[in-house]
Amino acid sequence: MESITGPLLKAYGVGAASLAASSYPSGSVVPLGSVAVDTYGGYSTLTRGYTIPVAGRYLAYGQYSLQPSSSTVLLACGVTVNGGSPQWGDSAYFAPGASLAGGASFSRYLRLAAGDVVKLVGGTTSGSSISYNASGVNECRMILMWTGI
Repeated sequence: MESITGPLLKAYGVGAASLAASSYPSGSVVPLGSVAVDTYGGYSTLTRGYTIPVAGRYLAYGQYSLQPSSSTVLLACGVTVNGGSPQWGDSAYFAPGASLAGGASFSRYLRLAAGDVVKLVGGTTSGSSISYNASGVNECRMILMWTGI
């Protein structure tokens, strides 16, 4: 089995935060407040961004989950690099009063330069903010893993 020799990040958790109302397609930064793994110390819980320490190709994964909503909403998940336009992953519509909480995820390989800042973003078409679902497997998270040059 190979061991990971490059940068690896797993940031997670949002506490009692909410996704801003009508934030799609511009997106709102998901306020990940905890770090499980950060082999190069590049994540800032203040800016909610990961500064890329080593140039190369990264596998990026992110997800967020929201509490049930009382209106039909589009949810989308993505990342921004250096504050640019979001690169969106999947999106989903959820019906009003659905008994299950909804969310979206993002997975993509990104070519990044040292010093680039990556942030997880969420988007919704809801007319009001929706609380994140911060419990267990529903917890919001972003993982960035360097896969080589």
